[in-house]
Amino acid sequence: MLMHIAATFLDCDAVEVLLGTSEGREMVRMRDKLGRLPIHWAADCGHRGTFMETEEEISRRALETMKLLLPHSPVNDPNASGNTPLHIITTFERRIWQMAQAQLDEGRPSHFNDAVIQLLLDHGADAALCNHKGETALTHIITRGDYLAPAAMISSILARGAVLNEAADAKGNTPLHLAVKWLPICLDTVKFLLKHGADPILANADGDTAAHIAPRSQATNEDNDVTREIEYVLDLFEAASGDPELRDRVNNAGVTPREVLDKEQACLAKRLREGGEENAGSEKGSGIWNERERDRERERDRERERQGALKEMDQTYDITVLHMYYIRNKRI
Repeated sequence: MLMHIAATFLDCDAVEVLLGTSEGREMVRMRDKLGRLPIHWAADCGHRGTFMETEEEISRRALETMKLLLPHSPVNDPNASGNTPLHIITTFERRIWQMAQAQLDEGRPSHFNDAVIQLLLDHGADAALCNHKGETALTHIITRGDYLAPAAMISSILARGAVLNEAADAKGNTPLHLAVKWLPICLDTVKFLLKHGADPILANADGDTAAHIAPRSQATNEDNDVTREIEYVLDLFEAASGDPELRDRVNNAGVTPREVLDKEQACLAKRLREGGEENAGSEKGSGIWNERERDRERERDRERERQGALKEMDQTYDITVLHMYYIRNKRI
């Protein structure tokens, strides 16, 4: 577990010392009880806030650690959940969103770990691989929500095998379905996907097109004048699809995007009357509200599991540092 711990704490010096020994090079391919290699732990680097407080520090140390591990590690090997290092490093987490949002508030763009993502792609990471939930790295890139996904990064993901017009998760959502959930922050991403051939007519398992999802997006929670924002996006969809009746396509429940938008507007107006702007989000009990709650609960579960693992590693880290010192000086 020495290499796992060194990778987890992005300890470049420790990783380098271990790789200088035959035992250390064998450790690179050892798995923990959840099937994770050291490179999986290094990819899960955005959550070590106890000792790294800036995005720049995390990104720098992650990049250096990955450069050391990649020549010795299978870049496309999944863990027990089917996640490759590329899946893991593109996963959205709340702490990183908060860190990135603080930078955006200061007028500084945030592209957390983009250099590491590009490094993985350059070393042959396959963006077409799905985890056990049917998710690809493109799924994670688009649903991170911590910044406007840069066009260059999406282009790189597409060039490495990601597909725009196939299901990107177990619910049959395409990348476009997922992007519109984050309107308005992902408006540029939506435009980019449409420009590169994303089909707004494709339906998910519920029969929803991206036009059904857009009226229930994050924009509904943030902007009192929802109509203008959503109507603009629906106009983009109509232009891209060439279908002037896109607003009137029915899903499996017999509901059209036009009806969804009308319902969300009514919901918003009611909540504004009852409790002000802070209560103006989608009505509790609606599909999109429940989905957000499930996402938050899954995130809390992951965080509890991660903190338990980190607590165990923290208890052994001081001993590990001594081991590193001994190895560095004695070269065992």
